[in-house]
Amino acid sequence: CVFTNQYAFDCSLCVNGKCVALSAYLDTGNFLYDQKCCLPVVVVELCLLQNVLTDNEIKSILLKEDVEKFLKNAHYINISSVGGNKEIVVFEPDYIKVNTQKGFKQINCVIGVSNLPLFKNQNFNAIMGANVKI
Repeated sequence: CVFTNQYAFDCSLCVNGKCVALSAYLDTGNFLYDQKCCLPVVVVELCLLQNVLTDNEIKSILLKEDVEKFLKNAHYINISSVGGNKEIVVFEPDYIKVNTQKGFKQINCVIGVSNLPLFKNQNFNAIMGANVKI
């Protein structure tokens, strides 16, 4: 599978006042949407959040306990993918900015957390759906 630059985006994600860089792939067949917040979902790998969350907060995500105490508007949604059906936590970040040809642009979305790698042999750690307005 070959990825082209038109689908690759460098981003800055801020959660609870701490920021981390991520590399997102724009998946044109993905329209994951959070019904509660009425926003598209950008899925990120849990390991990426180790730079912005404490070990106890990471553990809470894995155990599905008390995430609403440290993540804004946190709740769970069911998703279906090639890997099967699963439940993931979603939350509202402080912000996420995407580096476009015109510079960084803040996007409106929620963050979904995957505890599994999103890609094999690729340098992406996030997936944006086609419904994310860039």
